[in-house]
Amino acid sequence: MNPAAHHVVTANNDITGYTATNHPIQANGAYLYPTRDLGYRATEAETRLKGKTGGYTLDDMTSVQADITSLFAADLVPGLLAWYQQNANDVAAKGLSGAVYLLSQWSDPSNPQQFQTPTGLASSDPSGAATSDEAVLLAANASMLFHALVPRLASRILDGVLGQVKVSGSPLTAAQFSGLLSDEELAKYLVALSIYAQGKIPVVPLVTGPASICGASCASQAVDALEDTVNFLSSASVFGSATPSSWIWGRKHRVSFDSELASAGVTLFNYGPFARRGGLYTVDVANFSWADDGADGFQVGDGPSVRFSAQMVKGSVAWRAVMPGGQRDYPGSANYEDQVPSWLANAPGNLPWGQAQIQAATQYRMVFTP
Repeated sequence: MNPAAHHVVTANNDITGYTATNHPIQANGAYLYPTRDLGYRATEAETRLKGKTGGYTLDDMTSVQADITSLFAADLVPGLLAWYQQNANDVAAKGLSGAVYLLSQWSDPSNPQQFQTPTGLASSDPSGAATSDEAVLLAANASMLFHALVPRLASRILDGVLGQVKVSGSPLTAAQFSGLLSDEELAKYLVALSIYAQGKIPVVPLVTGPASICGASCASQAVDALEDTVNFLSSASVFGSATPSSWIWGRKHRVSFDSELASAGVTLFNYGPFARRGGLYTVDVANFSWADDGADGFQVGDGPSVRFSAQMVKGSVAWRAVMPGGQRDYPGSANYEDQVPSWLANAPGNLPWGQAQIQAATQYRMVFTP
């Protein structure tokens, strides 16, 4: 109530502080939930709100909702670069210098697209033309490399440890773990290792430290994971090119909207796929499963069901709402999916409020009588 910051931020994160140490059960006996959002989205939203001391507008809120900064990459990439520097000769021998350079460019503080995750395309068509903006295209190339690297890094580093646990008689893998429990738990491990790689100690240290996970081999395993990733992206079934500028995020990171009838083979009511901006744990939610990283993978499984914002002042209300669909429920209508372009572009979506505005905006009226 009446917080000192004059705002409240929540994005599926722990807002109580009880699980700040990553333990769901505390000494006071409070049990909240075994897993929660890592907090990257809430952190970025908080940072954006603190950028102003007052005078917030609807445009500010729309801008925050559209944020595609990857704080996950900001935490993980510096450690990756440290590992690659340690094994520079191996990186060069395996022809991985171009990929490492791409990550270093993406993480450069002078880059206006630092850790941004755009599609890299001129439209929402995954097979459409690439953008002519070189900085945006570079960020899209790096986003593709990073998001393909993450699950392969987890496999290289963690499969050996996880494999000590058997699931249905077989060794547990990082891919299985992400499907059974949460990829965010894997993300925390990778970020912790990245912090150790930079010669620092994470705020929540690993119980046994990195030695019990990969020890001195972390750097070489990171190089192997990068080689796995470059080979994957270069394969004929993915991009068919070893040139990083060909690896465009929006070509693989896509969203489709399927009706409940799709499971029965009825596709008439589906629409998509569309190229999707954002990535793992961005404010503009666009997560994919770590286990969904194949040639036709990176399909968005999470996203806003509606983007809503409102400004309430005495005597008037202004509000916005954009949904990934439309106002009508049959494909023959022009309004069946007419809000999808606005949803993809994070457009404002201003809507009328009050009887006079609604009547002025009305295109037709349907009257139901007994």
